Amino acid sequence: MPEIRNKNFPESELTEKIIGCAFEVYKRLGHGIPEKIYQNAFAEMLSENNLNFRREKYGKIKFHDKIVGRYFLDFFVENKVAVELKARNDIFRNDVNQLLGYMKSEDVKLGLLIVFTRDGARVKRLIN
Repeated sequence: MPEIRNKNFPESELTEKIIGCAFEVYKRLGHGIPEKIYQNAFAEMLSENNLNFRREKYGKIKFHDKIVGRYFLDFFVENKVAVELKARNDIFRNDVNQLLGYMKSEDVKLGLLIVFTRDGARVKRLIN
């Protein structure tokens, strides 16, 4: 199993649990599943691990005090960590930028981009 411990990352114990949930989802489902099914299974794993979360957290992007956009964050765990799931073969820069944008607009300090690839679950940790 890949190393999921990074003691220098804030909330490392919490992020380890979240990443462990993602690895378990991949272990049970494997590659090639639609993203929505990975999300459903991930929600089940978070619940099984007694982690509080909001799914599809609605957010707004403001510019000069006006709403110029809306988005849905896949998961917001323990009111601390923004989590975005993707089902594709690699982590792309636009996915990182998308999550960073969510984090900035909501003033969230920590984020996890989890991508279910043909080679396993890959994780990018982000700090805002």
